[in-house]
Amino acid sequence: MKLLRFLLLPLLIAIAAPLTAQSGDLETREAQVKELSGTALIKEALSLSEAFYLARKLDKSAELAQLAYWEASKQNDPAGMAKALNQEAKAQLADQNTRPAERLRIIKKLEESNSLATDPNLKEENLKILRQIYAQMGKTREVRETERELARLITEKNRNLEEELAAASQEQQKMKTLQQSLVQTLGEREDAIQSMTESQAKAELLLAQQKSILDSLSFLKTIDSLALAQQSMELKEQEAILRERDAQRKFLLALSALGVVVFIGLFLRFIGVRRHNREIAAEKKRSDDLLLNILPEKVAEELKTNQKASAQFFDSASVLFVDFAGFSQFAAKLPPDELVETLDFCFKEFDRIIVRHGLEKIKTIGDAYMAAGGLPSPDPANPGRVVEAALDIKEFLDSWKISREKEGKPFLRARIGIHTGPLVAGVVGEKKFAYDIWGDTVNVASRMESSGESGKINISASTYESVKDDFICKQRGKIPTKNLGDMEMYFVEKKK
Repeated sequence: MKLLRFLLLPLLIAIAAPLTAQSGDLETREAQVKELSGTALIKEALSLSEAFYLARKLDKSAELAQLAYWEASKQNDPAGMAKALNQEAKAQLADQNTRPAERLRIIKKLEESNSLATDPNLKEENLKILRQIYAQMGKTREVRETERELARLITEKNRNLEEELAAASQEQQKMKTLQQSLVQTLGEREDAIQSMTESQAKAELLLAQQKSILDSLSFLKTIDSLALAQQSMELKEQEAILRERDAQRKFLLALSALGVVVFIGLFLRFIGVRRHNREIAAEKKRSDDLLLNILPEKVAEELKTNQKASAQFFDSASVLFVDFAGFSQFAAKLPPDELVETLDFCFKEFDRIIVRHGLEKIKTIGDAYMAAGGLPSPDPANPGRVVEAALDIKEFLDSWKISREKEGKPFLRARIGIHTGPLVAGVVGEKKFAYDIWGDTVNVASRMESSGESGKINISASTYESVKDDFICKQRGKIPTKNLGDMEMYFVEKKK
């Protein structure tokens, strides 16, 4: 037994040494990553997160993925944010002590990663992980929906690959046909040139022979002047034939060169036209994307088609107001550029949440943010969607507050108000036009926000009646509001 221990000890040391070295290397890289910024920070943080994940240091992996996510948010890098959310979700899911509530947060991270991702492989990985989580939670319907989405994604990937292969095959066939045509043309020209060169040589030899005969005859004076003149005439005819053939040879050479130049020119023009078409398509897409950033898709299409957009009346829409409490005191603590950067960071996250829940951002007014559900197309489920978006905004601000406190920086809390009712929506203005909404519903939603409390979601009675079966709400009673009298209000606490 002692001998066995003696033999195993060096083996265990040899196995543990690389692992210890690797752990030390990861800790060194973790210390260095905090000195980076921008794209370098995102790339290194994701790499370290993956390495810690493989080393089963799951807390470290999740922490570095979060660091990459916040930096990617600052850099407006959706691909980096999507990868970071995927990595954080995998690390948290691998923890054996993951509770059901944490699984729901993991599902949200994977869904957000899918909405940001452009890489089909990353989307496929997210869907596979979601299918696994839903299966573990016994959610059969969600499993089937995820499998359908996964099948659709794989089918789309295969179709895109087949289209790329078909396009490449067509391009290859075109190039092969052009090459064969060029080779055939050049071969014909070369044969003609070779044939004419040989004729010219024969003519030159004949000319030399006849000149020799003439010289001999002249020297010997055996041929009379008439015969000499005839020979001279024949010689001139031969010279004319030679000059004509030489001119033909030069013409064919020039024609062949011109054919090559024309072919190269046509080929380069073909490449240029394709590049130009791609640039036009890219510019059109950028223009359409810019228009969709300003107006809803349905309104943008109507504006492009008719040069104007008609106003619409909606029987039931939900308006959401978010306003930062104590913003003046917060602004006094920060320089102007950092203040604007902080507002931009928060509003961009609000935008992503609004898009994720299928709502429409209306506008920002100073430090206030307004969005609506149930337009530009009617949606009976809009009150629930708006309340879910408000809960996500509150969760984001709570998480952001914790990170700012750790950094010793000031933070913002917000009052959130929601009301459901009829309103009118449309496009106003001729220059710098905007999609806006009007009506008492907008005013009441503003009063719900101003009558609320910091860090809470305050809703009206009409919104409460639409969502009371899906959300836990706390009745506040009738609260006096400016110009509207006493109104019944409720605080939304969480989803049932």
